[in-house]
Amino acid sequence: MSHSHLMANFEITQYQGALVENTRLYVDKLYLRQIWSGDNPNQTPVIEGDDTRKEYGRTLVNNWAIYDSLAEDAELVANARGIHVNAVDWYNSFNMVFMNKRFKNSTLEVMGVTIGGKGEWAIVGGTGEFRMARGVIDRTFFDRTSDGEIMELTIEAFYRAKNSPAPTKTDEKNNNV
Repeated sequence: MSHSHLMANFEITQYQGALVENTRLYVDKLYLRQIWSGDNPNQTPVIEGDDTRKEYGRTLVNNWAIYDSLAEDAELVANARGIHVNAVDWYNSFNMVFMNKRFKNSTLEVMGVTIGGKGEWAIVGGTGEFRMARGVIDRTFFDRTSDGEIMELTIEAFYRAKNSPAPTKTDEKNNNV
């Protein structure tokens, strides 16, 4: 099955007059590749966990790759660098570090629980181009491979554009903040 037609779509919309979060980021069809075995795994256990309780407490460090498509020549968009812990469901906390062109080295700070094949992770901050970001990443199981699995991601966040001025005391007073 060919997935080469599935590609990420970045939409950046700037809003005038917004006090802080004046820019919307919307990206759909990103693909997170979680590889736990084979020649190049992108996660490794640091705490094994309790075998009598289905690996409760198992903790892994991850550097998951996120691509703009499933094609062989897909562009690496970001890496999800952080940890995930088996706390009945998998708790995730990571920095999504962007690798591509305009957003290089900008981050989204992400956390949340993975339950089943579909869910959300919260965006609780950001740096660089995405300073002060807040939003949600919708996560859907896409495919299982011989050495891991692929998740399809959709990002929707609001952030203060890097060159936008911070609100002033006068702005806050005039806007009843």
